[in-house]
Order: sequence, then structure tokens, then C-alpha cells
Amino acid sequence: MLRIDPVTRPDRGEVRRLLACLDERYPAGLDWLERRLDDVEVGRAWAWRAGSGRTALGFAITTPKGKRCIKLCTLYVAPAARGFGIGRGLLQAVMDEFRKSEVESAFVTVDEGDRETQGFFAAHSFSRLNDVRRAYNERFDIVYASSS
Repeated sequence: MLRIDPVTRPDRGEVRRLLACLDERYPAGLDWLERRLDDVEVGRAWAWRAGSGRTALGFAITTPKGKRCIKLCTLYVAPAARGFGIGRGLLQAVMDEFRKSEVESAFVTVDEGDRETQGFFAAHSFSRLNDVRRAYNERFDIVYASSS
């Protein structure tokens, strides 16, 4: 049975394993992940793990951007686990927590070439706002936002 729970320190290894692909997509991606997991431990960010038993199948991490705005930094589901509602479950857990915390808006950036992820957020009430150039390469990210 799928469970979605807040990430705790013992989950770090499983999260690192699941997101090992970050270094392929982003310069120093795993270093960034370590900093975000450190932020989670001290309450400067929040993270959720979706899994079955000890196996993590998906992961989400958010950071506050002002008093009532949050950035969904990462929402990742293992390729073999896609299409089974895990991403939807993670996003629902994140948005439920936002509503409890009186967050008024959330945003996420999606690679301009990642049509699957763009479609996912569009299907879950996120609206495309604008395109932003990444600081570390010539590609663009597309910003999607949702309000409570």
C-alpha cells in the first residue's frame, strides 16, 4: 500500500538513491539536494516521501518564498512507478499542507522540453505564468503557479 509521509533523517539515503539523476540534469544537483535535506531537518523546507514499505517511489520538497508563497522545488516519481497516481498523491499531500499553513500560492518551474511534467501540472490546476532562463545553461524553465 502506498504511503505518503514527511521525510525524516533515516529517509535521506533512499531519497538520494531515488534522485541520483539530479546530477545529470543540473550542475551539482546532489549537492543542492543535500542542502535542501539539511533545510528540512531544521524546518526551513518541507519534504514528503511516497513509498511502499521501505522503498521510496516518489519525493517532493518545498521551500517558502515569502510569508504566503511556496516553491515546489522537486516533485519526482521513479520512471517505473509513473502512471499509478503517486505524483498526484504527493502533490495532494503538499497542497493539503499548504492549505493548513495558510499558504496562498505555490509555484514550480518545469524544463521547457519536459512536456509530460508540464501537462501534469496543468492538469492539476497550475497555470503557466512565464519562461525564465536558467542561470546555469541556455535552456528555459517554464513557471507554473497555483493559488489556494
